[in-house]
Amino acid sequence: MTTAPDSAAAAADVAAAMALGFTPTEDQLKYLWLLRDAVSLVGDVKVNDTAMAQKCGISRTSIWQWKQDPEFLAWLRSMLVRERDTEWDLVLDKHTQLAMRGSVRSAEFLGKLRTVGARGGGFGDAGDLVDNSIQNYQVNLLVPRPNEAA
Repeated sequence: MTTAPDSAAAAADVAAAMALGFTPTEDQLKYLWLLRDAVSLVGDVKVNDTAMAQKCGISRTSIWQWKQDPEFLAWLRSMLVRERDTEWDLVLDKHTQLAMRGSVRSAEFLGKLRTVGARGGGFGDAGDLVDNSIQNYQVNLLVPRPNEAA
């Protein structure tokens, strides 16, 4: 079972909640931390509330009740988005390194992001890339490829 983050990270989570006007319980904080771990392990797959309740040591009904509270949902969403935004810089750094080493896919990815960003695009509510432009874009790759062995 996952333990709570260090005291500074836990305090930051509580401070972010207070800024939204929501005071999470200890169980709700535990749920957030376990949910972050589960999402990082399985990605965008929907996490099962029954399994989460078991890991948290609470009833599934408690989670259901929390999800009926708009303030809890707003807090939970903001915390998960904040986590995603924190890791986004790591993703960009990794793709930049890969592109510099000759990865065509990483170069295309970075080119598309720059194009979409320059045209006023960004990320939608579901975390998907949104291109608000009406123009197409083209990526010209000028990355040298290694010589193939004859």
